[in-house]
Amino acid sequence: MNKRCHRGSLSLIVKTDLILSGGTMIQLFLRTGKFAAAIAAGSLISSALNAGHSPVKLEDEFLIVSLAAPEAVSRARGHGDSARSRVTLPRNSSEQVKMKSSTKGLEVQLKLPFAERNASAKHIGNEFVSFDNGNGSKTVPVPQGEGSVAVHTIIASISAPTVYDYEVGSDSDIHLKLVDGGGILIVDGTGSFVAAVAPPWAKDATGAKVETHYEIHGSKIRQVVHHSSASIKYPVVADPYLGVDLFSSTWWTGSGRSLVAHLNTTPMMGVAFAVGHAFTFGWPEAVNKMGNTLRQENLYQQFACHANGAPFASSGGSPSWDLENYRGTTWNYAHFWVHGCNW
Repeated sequence: MNKRCHRGSLSLIVKTDLILSGGTMIQLFLRTGKFAAAIAAGSLISSALNAGHSPVKLEDEFLIVSLAAPEAVSRARGHGDSARSRVTLPRNSSEQVKMKSSTKGLEVQLKLPFAERNASAKHIGNEFVSFDNGNGSKTVPVPQGEGSVAVHTIIASISAPTVYDYEVGSDSDIHLKLVDGGGILIVDGTGSFVAAVAPPWAKDATGAKVETHYEIHGSKIRQVVHHSSASIKYPVVADPYLGVDLFSSTWWTGSGRSLVAHLNTTPMMGVAFAVGHAFTFGWPEAVNKMGNTLRQENLYQQFACHANGAPFASSGGSPSWDLENYRGTTWNYAHFWVHGCNW
């Protein structure tokens, strides 16, 4: 592995040459903690990963996940100890991934697919683990910084399963509901927010979309990945992304009239928005994280505006809600929509 560092005016770039199990070399460029793949001869991701072998060998789990989901790897590495402190990864596949809510202290557990195999965790890099399902697939849970986990399923060939089941548990009684857009909302017996699962995705080795969807069977989430098409290039990666927080980070800047509250939403906020409860679910968490200053009427109104109509991504990314103290108060809903919460 050779590394060369180039320092530009905005970021640090590290070029890393990686040798795959089949002997093929590809280059990754790491910029400000985010992975981007550069394949020497155009669209050769699939041939590089296959390295002339069929079915694909799965020894390069970290590389495969980094290429398919660079943001998930970046988020995990960027948060470091913060991610690990709120997400507990299992030592074998029969154990559960555990996530703890920052607001309620509630624990949510996730049992991985094919847990009955009791496969031991294989450490990949310093931060992640992989479980061999013994059927042409592997499970790679990647902890995220806001008490969530992106569980990547690596599917090696057409003979691998198309169905992957995740059992959800919690300290309290929970109910699961499919929402518009394909995500899943998890609430307790009172209807309060417990967790959410971002809309599913799957892609093949070329980055092409692979059809996938969720089903709910009691407390079990089933991801169905339709990877039987002859055009699909393996490996396929699918990603259930489950989280217990609606805001990944919150902070204050300035003071007095220049005071600004910043809130970065998680993809779980998209699920809350899909059921019309972005405000109901988000406000208690925001106040818990930022304190009672957020209750000022003008900040409260800006929060309500964002929660009830401001656009944000339903999967991926962490758009920021910025609530400025210099803005006045208004309950004129025309201002909400016309000015995009910046009246």
